Amino acid sequence: MIAAMIAVFAVVLITQLHHLIAGRPVPDRVHASIRAGVASVSEVEAINSMAATFAGSDEIVVDLDLDLREELTTGQIEEALDAIHDAVTIGEPRVKRLRVDLNSPSPAAPRSRR
Repeated sequence: MIAAMIAVFAVVLITQLHHLIAGRPVPDRVHASIRAGVASVSEVEAINSMAATFAGSDEIVVDLDLDLREELTTGQIEEALDAIHDAVTIGEPRVKRLRVDLNSPSPAAPRSRR
């Protein structure tokens, strides 16, 4: 009986540790709330990808890959990133880390020499 209880406890503990170490996905409503917060920022043209997972028991980590409007200056990009952070954390206060990758326009194709 004791061995069975220890085995069950070990399985539960391993499952919980796996979620703690590897992270677990957030519910769909939280995912939608974060996406809506990012989309509400006018400088954001497109959300290319988004991953949101729990890190620990109640902390959310969000990875974003975004396209911003091309005509933005460096100062405007900084303001846009602050606005994105504010929009996400107001909508979902459990977001503690937000990583954003920005795509820049592709450089013009090199000219061939003749």
